[in-house]
Amino acid sequence: LFLALMAVWFVTWLALIGGKNVLGKIAYFTVLFPVFLLIVIFCKAVTLEGAGEGVSYYLTPDMSHLTKANTWSAAASQILFSLSPAMGTAIAMSSYHEKSYDKLLQDNLIIICCNSAFSMFGGFAVFSIVGYLAEQRGLPVEEVASAGTGLAFDVFAEVLTLFPGGSSPFFSVCFFFMLLLLGLDSAFAFVETLQTYVIDFIQHKRPDLEITPKMHVMIVTALAGCLFLIGTVYTTRVGSNLLDIADHFCPTYCLL
Repeated sequence: LFLALMAVWFVTWLALIGGKNVLGKIAYFTVLFPVFLLIVIFCKAVTLEGAGEGVSYYLTPDMSHLTKANTWSAAASQILFSLSPAMGTAIAMSSYHEKSYDKLLQDNLIIICCNSAFSMFGGFAVFSIVGYLAEQRGLPVEEVASAGTGLAFDVFAEVLTLFPGGSSPFFSVCFFFMLLLLGLDSAFAFVETLQTYVIDFIQHKRPDLEITPKMHVMIVTALAGCLFLIGTVYTTRVGSNLLDIADHFCPTYCLL
């Protein structure tokens, strides 16, 4: 896990030291290719036995949950994490436009709609697979579905090994490579946001100071290094528990 964490931050560092032009080209792949992989997984998932039950469970609302605080907390966490409205990411990215750029509202609407559409579409693939696992176990769908990292790394890891026709290795690679790319996207955006904060702070304190390419590399290196060190706690034996705690409290309660 430590070496994997190091590799991820090394890739992130390489992508960011090239500046916004290089990062923009990389983002075309890391953003669009996961959509293609999700479509591939969806096309396979809907053909599995029990997929209909999973989709039915996904599309059937339980209105009683609207009175529970955990439901609204989970919904807020999803929006805060996926759109980052309280983290300054959208503001940081939009700051690279010219001052005369007048399509920010249009861009925001496109991002919001695409994000929600991707999440909804992903739900069909996820619950088709959960329905298949429920069929294999002989259990109701609600007893198989789980939240948090357990869904991706426990439930999916198990169900992908059960895919018929020798297709298990291919779809396992597709799924976890998709998760890797989505994680890299989040890392790119997070570090780029922090970098923008740092550069704006420096220029505010020292308006006469020019941010040179060498200084840009130093800032990215310092940020990536610090975040890598923070991430090492999640590579320990209790890392999974710490991640669940951070995932539950940081994106929701702190940002709200």
